[in-house]
Amino acid sequence: MTAENLQAAFEFIASDDYTVSIALAQYDPDEDGPTFRRLNISDTVAADLRLLAQRAARPFANQHRRGNLDVPEFDHDYVPSAHEIEYIDTNNDPIGDMVAVPSPAHITLIGDGDVEEFVSGVRFNVLLLSGGPHRVVLFRRYGPTKELSRSNKLITLFLGERLESIEEPTFQFDPNFDMLLYRDHLYIKSRANFEFILRYYDQLEAIAQDSLDAIAEHVPIANFDDFSDSCLGHLQKLKKLRNIAQKPYLADITVDDIRRTIENFDLNVEIDENDELVFDTADRWGILQLLDDAFLGSEMTGLRYETNSKREV
Repeated sequence: MTAENLQAAFEFIASDDYTVSIALAQYDPDEDGPTFRRLNISDTVAADLRLLAQRAARPFANQHRRGNLDVPEFDHDYVPSAHEIEYIDTNNDPIGDMVAVPSPAHITLIGDGDVEEFVSGVRFNVLLLSGGPHRVVLFRRYGPTKELSRSNKLITLFLGERLESIEEPTFQFDPNFDMLLYRDHLYIKSRANFEFILRYYDQLEAIAQDSLDAIAEHVPIANFDDFSDSCLGHLQKLKKLRNIAQKPYLADITVDDIRRTIENFDLNVEIDENDELVFDTADRWGILQLLDDAFLGSEMTGLRYETNSKREV
């Protein structure tokens, strides 16, 4: 159903049976979710944005139609391939609140006096395609320098017989998208920009101590403070911590399980006389990789692997 749903979104984008609106978004420190400001656009700009959306979606629609595009469920442990677009059911995930974009009529128009301040903190834009009962929202990472007067490049206009610098706010948009929202499903084309748009690493830092507490409860580590200090402030380690803390197997792991894995894969992780893991400051990833179940064996070849991406089957 999710694959058919995505195809329906592509078909809707390919039609002209919708109105087009565009809004910029930033995060207010006093708000949990993003704040939106809509740009007042002419019919000509709306038509151009429609063409951009259709150009962005067309290659993926063609791939999907030919059976060359897979749509797996989002998994933090898995690094998607170029032929995959992951999805999240927003009805069953807190991310649903983060991507709940109001209707255009309920988004405040940005005025001349607001542009400078709002654009300075802009993080992404949303292209809203609305027609009848259908609505597609395309999310795209966006920064202040997309407003060309803020660019570090010299942007000029040829007026009359001479070049003039741009002084009025001037925005550029490209035929691309990072996420697509349709019928309560969020489709993720760019994992990196998905994490940026939704401030994924900010969330990791906020729950870092909870993740460490969950590991401390189930896995004895002799010098746990050293292990904790190594993880805090390191975004990739925080991501790994979150993954480990959310694994259902964490509560069932025994020291014997850990010892067997260390021996089978000849890992450089020590267990002391008290049956506690010893964090080695010279190998700061060892325990994290071990607890993340990153070591696998092939049923076909008997070979053993360390992997940084996996999806449970």
